Amino acid sequence: MFSGKKINLFHPMIAYPVLWIALTLVSSYKLSDITFDTICLFWFFFIVTTATFYAFSGVKLRSTFFIEKNAIQIPPSATIKHRRRLFEGIILAYLALLLVLLQAFKDINPEFLRFRLGQAIGASVQVPLLVIALMYFYQLSLEFMITKKFWPRFVIIIKMLIILFPFTIIGSRALLGIYLFTFIMVWYFIGNMKNWIMALFAVIGALGAAALRVRAIFMSTDAGRLNYSIANGVISSKGNWLDSVFSLFGYTVSDILYRTDMIIKYVPQKFDFLNGEGLFYGFITLLPGKTPSPYIALNHILFKGSNEDIEYPPTLVAQFYLDFGLPGVIAGAICMAIFYNYIFLKFYRKPLFHNFFTYIVFSFYFLLSVYGALQLIYIVLIPVFSIIILSVLGKRENTTFIPYSINEDFLG
Repeated sequence: MFSGKKINLFHPMIAYPVLWIALTLVSSYKLSDITFDTICLFWFFFIVTTATFYAFSGVKLRSTFFIEKNAIQIPPSATIKHRRRLFEGIILAYLALLLVLLQAFKDINPEFLRFRLGQAIGASVQVPLLVIALMYFYQLSLEFMITKKFWPRFVIIIKMLIILFPFTIIGSRALLGIYLFTFIMVWYFIGNMKNWIMALFAVIGALGAAALRVRAIFMSTDAGRLNYSIANGVISSKGNWLDSVFSLFGYTVSDILYRTDMIIKYVPQKFDFLNGEGLFYGFITLLPGKTPSPYIALNHILFKGSNEDIEYPPTLVAQFYLDFGLPGVIAGAICMAIFYNYIFLKFYRKPLFHNFFTYIVFSFYFLLSVYGALQLIYIVLIPVFSIIILSVLGKRENTTFIPYSINEDFLG
């Protein structure tokens, strides 16, 4: 019955719900009744909304759980191909700016570099640069899957590593993660990655993210955060990286539901509802002036984990609750189910360049919200900027299927 098909692990009803269910089961003994009930309420409305959405979409929900092997073939962007040198020039200029900052400040602290980089170019410029680099990395990933020749693939890998280098230097797990996630998604859907390989990447990715976090803590300028992490057994005082990574990974798993539990139990008793300030904070940062993150106050009042003014963002369920209470949890579940399934179904029906790109972006930030805040600004702005860039630089992308056999010229 399912010959030639495989389960779509990135279906809106598989990856994210399974991840949350696993975390909830692992930490359920630590959760208060109100937190457990709130999580169940979120998923009840998410599942009911998804079932209702497909009932009116004309597509059977069961059929979307599987994908045909080797059936999805997405041609690279003709616009990006013809403007390849422009994309590469902008990316190299971004890399040169980072190297200048490294030389000027002589500081290898990744958090310090991210701060200086933001000061140097500003958020309104940094987001379009991120989109340009991500779109080109996505283009290279598609080209890598198309060609079977060694040297073209070798050149593509070198270009990918150059794009990844700045985000490795500044220690940004989220920015580095979306590039790696993009390549994995392209490999999974276009290159027919097997599910067991996908599971292996998930484990490696989780441990890699923990390793980057250990690096950030050891290199932190905040002695309080380092001492707090050592005192609570999160990392080793002797600097044993391997022990610290595994300890931090286990700590993070329990920490995710701990944050959720604390917020749902003590808001609004100890901390007022944010009334949307948390959910839309990313957009607020684009406005003139400096607005402190509401999560800094959340860190000081509820968690008290650091002497530094750092953010301690909530997970997705807790974020909707923190902003709008139980009505926010219900409305958030309904909205997320509608938008996630709409974006997935648009890609499922028409696997085109931009549809797949949007689906990748939404999937990444939705999955990332298991650990931290929902980055609504990136979910909205990355697809919007990508459309603007493609529209300004060239004609509209092809909206019809193009077989691989005539696409080798995209590598030229």
